[in-house]
Amino acid sequence: MRNYQRDGPQCVDDNQGGAPNYYPNSFSGPQDQSDKVESTFKLTGDVGRYPTHDEDNFSQTGIFWRKVLTPETRARLVENIAGHLKDAQDFIQKRAVNNFAQANADFGQALRTALAQHAAPSANHSAHL
Repeated sequence: MRNYQRDGPQCVDDNQGGAPNYYPNSFSGPQDQSDKVESTFKLTGDVGRYPTHDEDNFSQTGIFWRKVLTPETRARLVENIAGHLKDAQDFIQKRAVNNFAQANADFGQALRTALAQHAAPSANHSAHL
């Protein structure tokens, strides 16, 4: 059985190998099984799980980018994200840039530019080849 529950106490198997531990992922991770949902029960009302795929996941990030961060903190955030994304596969980088661009177009463009700079061979590096 594949799931996203890993690294718990007393893990005694291969811990699902190197499978990603985030959802959704692009590497054949576990899929939802509609016949295996948790049942609802009475508390002070009905409790259950509800799909959140149609929620607004970008407005707050856009407000944070525009109204909270200074130009200096924006630059540090972009460089931090690009530094972690630079070794990811190209399609994952594009997906991430698209997500950040949905929050704010300038955020997405800044990240796209930073990733391109990480991908470009530096003058010092090429001189030593």
